[in-house]
Amino acid sequence: MNIADYVNEDSKHATVTVRGSINKEPFELTRSTSGGLRPRGSLTLTVNGQELTSQEQRLTEKTLESMFSTALLPKTIAFTKEKLLGLLLSNDATFKEQLSSVVDTKRWEEAKDIAKQHRSQHEAKRSELDILARQCQQNIGQATSELDRLQRLMQDWEQQQQQQQAAAQQTEQLALDQVHS
Repeated sequence: MNIADYVNEDSKHATVTVRGSINKEPFELTRSTSGGLRPRGSLTLTVNGQELTSQEQRLTEKTLESMFSTALLPKTIAFTKEKLLGLLLSNDATFKEQLSSVVDTKRWEEAKDIAKQHRSQHEAKRSELDILARQCQQNIGQATSELDRLQRLMQDWEQQQQQQQAAAQQTEQLALDQVHS
């Protein structure tokens, strides 16, 4: 932009002052410019009553950029529908790059590392539980086989008991028959 873009053609100079607060500290920023053959401008910055204006305008601009994160302003003031849609449709690298201008991506990486750690722990626990489940299934299989074997033994024993009881009754009957004859 040049001076003609923001100074009315009927004016010789323009001054804009912005007052507000950042982190609960009041600030005042004044930008002045004058037209003519040799345009000049000035920039003054005061924060919480302390004058932070440097001798060179570019140094004051650097102070301003560091205090206000001026790279964020376009993203916080207006995010058009097209830009938002573009961000949502962007690839992961572009999304992270844009996000890093608003959010500390160190947190993003920390969260990713924590998620990986939790996933590893859960996968290890799942593996342990899978092994335990297989062992339980083997134990159930062995116990079922043993139960079947014991049931067969019990049936065999019951048959032998019945046969012995029948033989004893038969012997008793024979003995009674001999006594009565």
